[in-house]
Amino acid sequence: MNTKTKSILAILTTLLIGIAIGAIASGTLRHRKMERIERMSPQERFLKTMDEIIKPDEQQRDAIQQVLKRESEQMVSIRERYQGEVSAVMDSVKKELRSILTPEQSQRLEEHFSQFEKRRNEREIKRLARMLDLTEAQQSQIAGIFEKHAFSKRQPGIGSPDDSSFIKTIQKIQTEVETVLTPEQQEKYRKYNKEKRRRFRFPGPPDEPMDRD
Repeated sequence: MNTKTKSILAILTTLLIGIAIGAIASGTLRHRKMERIERMSPQERFLKTMDEIIKPDEQQRDAIQQVLKRESEQMVSIRERYQGEVSAVMDSVKKELRSILTPEQSQRLEEHFSQFEKRRNEREIKRLARMLDLTEAQQSQIAGIFEKHAFSKRQPGIGSPDDSSFIKTIQKIQTEVETVLTPEQQEKYRKYNKEKRRRFRFPGPPDEPMDRD
């Protein structure tokens, strides 16, 4: 192997190493960015996305943020309000499709919905973790509570916020979650749930009448 060939190989090797390092660094940065985004609440993600699209100047920023924050709260409320009803409709769809699909197709569909519910529970746990400063152990316990009651919420006919079985299941979940919280966390969690009930007109515990506007 002559000197020229060695030089070319050395240059190519250096170039390939540089490309590999660049790809790893780029992948690491993307991964960290995705982790930061996943830790954001839906409202925070909406505000960040709109800020990147609009690119407001400093004079506009405060006024635009006020509008976006107000409207994002409305969107989150609407999504949460109808989440149970959407689940009930999807349960009805699965029930009707059961007689048409093959066992393999039914299994794929069920796995998809199970993964969807798992991701939804993970988002709720992240939200609670931010709000209540949960430990890893507490997050794991709450995940177990959500998983334990997942089947009850998937029963046909259960899922509408107006359905008594759905409401009882939600109340039971909230009661069990409180058992893994500290007194300070319990107080914040109760305020969080009370605000959700106020917005969505959910009945609270028997000793707590539903708020009226």
